[in-house]
Amino acid sequence: MYRKFMVIFLSFLFLATLFLVIPEESQAIPPFARKYATACSTCHVVFPKLNAFGRAFRANGYRIPVGEEMFIKDEPAGGQMSLGAKPWKKLFPNAIWPSDIAGTVPIGAFVDQRINMNFNDRSGTSNSPRITFEGIHEVELLVGGTFGERFSFFGDPILWEGEGASNPDHAIGRLFIAYNRSPLINLRFGRLEPRAVEPFTNHRRWIRLNKPLWNDQPSISPGGTALHKFTFQTSEGFELFGGKEFGRHGIQYAAGILNGKGPTSSITSGQTHETNSDKDWYVTLSWKIGGMGVIGREDETEELVQTQNWRDDSVKFRGFFYQGVTDVPAGFAGNANVVASGNHFIRTGLSADIFYKDANIMVGAQFMRDTARDIDAAGGLPSWNDNKRDYDAMLYAFGLEYVVYPWLLPAVRYEIFDPSNYDGPTADGGNKHTGFQQITGNISMLGAANIKLMLEYSTRWDDAADSNDQTGRLSFNWTF
Repeated sequence: MYRKFMVIFLSFLFLATLFLVIPEESQAIPPFARKYATACSTCHVVFPKLNAFGRAFRANGYRIPVGEEMFIKDEPAGGQMSLGAKPWKKLFPNAIWPSDIAGTVPIGAFVDQRINMNFNDRSGTSNSPRITFEGIHEVELLVGGTFGERFSFFGDPILWEGEGASNPDHAIGRLFIAYNRSPLINLRFGRLEPRAVEPFTNHRRWIRLNKPLWNDQPSISPGGTALHKFTFQTSEGFELFGGKEFGRHGIQYAAGILNGKGPTSSITSGQTHETNSDKDWYVTLSWKIGGMGVIGREDETEELVQTQNWRDDSVKFRGFFYQGVTDVPAGFAGNANVVASGNHFIRTGLSADIFYKDANIMVGAQFMRDTARDIDAAGGLPSWNDNKRDYDAMLYAFGLEYVVYPWLLPAVRYEIFDPSNYDGPTADGGNKHTGFQQITGNISMLGAANIKLMLEYSTRWDDAADSNDQTGRLSFNWTF
């Protein structure tokens, strides 16, 4: 197994050497890069991971924090096309408020190609292949832009997804429109990822092999039937957010109300929309000390810095609380029927996002409670009190990302899932709910600003297991 891994690793080094001959003048041309005629590295450490400037750009409704007009290029980027004259503002409400749209179509594309590796023991009944090729795993559109001074939009609808694809209804990914009143007051509506998950975001994560457990959490399965796997990554709803600077400090907040369904439903196969009338809600608050301002200051945005712009010596503390209601499937804990509003759950956590020179360290602890209610008394577990039971767990996450060179970027993530009362009693009298640990590593190499090669490896082991789950992947990503 390790010999095969070394062969693949050496092949990666060979391909990495070939990458060095790709011209460095190459630039990415998704919508924002076109608009400002700049490279992906202006806003990204390694796409899709944002640097400090990229985070401020996003917080300002996808606009340069200060001096937006001076950076918009008429050629070759296309500039903005006016929809109405600016004097119309003085005539409002007797005239339509003016706006503008991108001079070029605000659409780019992302392509993901993969070689998947399975290092698990196949001595048993499993006959899964060691290596599989995915010439095209995923193709998605990248859309984004602004409408005048007050509105912006962003999305990444998936055109094609190969092996292990999510449900067709989930192919939209994110797509939302936002009203940007000021840096302090913004409101977005659509399909979105809550800000509560940061810094362990799914859509902007550096490590791609596994989704962060902070965002995409384990199922609960007493008696062999699981509650659905909850995920923050996308849901429809509203989010109010904003930020404010206080000298070298800055605060950011967000509050939202969402449908809140995860990627699957026990009521309708493949269903990803809400299955009851209840809505999920959440709040999050962060405090940043040092580094670039959370919304950007004038002295920080006089030019689009291209060198060492990943450095942001700072620390950001974040706390969040999320509460929701979802279904309990038939068979869970001996339950006879689906209960549409049977699982009342909460997620709450604290995290720190630390930047020092070329390193980014992320740590977090999250408490999870799922309260199953209204279970059929005839089928429910005998230990339940008042026909409900709490299932609690803790999740601990640690991440380290480092810039060796602007084109060579290793990263590692370590996670611990620790259930406190999942392990009994179960319907069959067994213990099926032990915790586990997971380590995922990544080496990313940029052949050009919009071309990326990644080698990744992950191992996961249960607390009471004798064997590990080991997977690897070689990925080739490019945008245009």
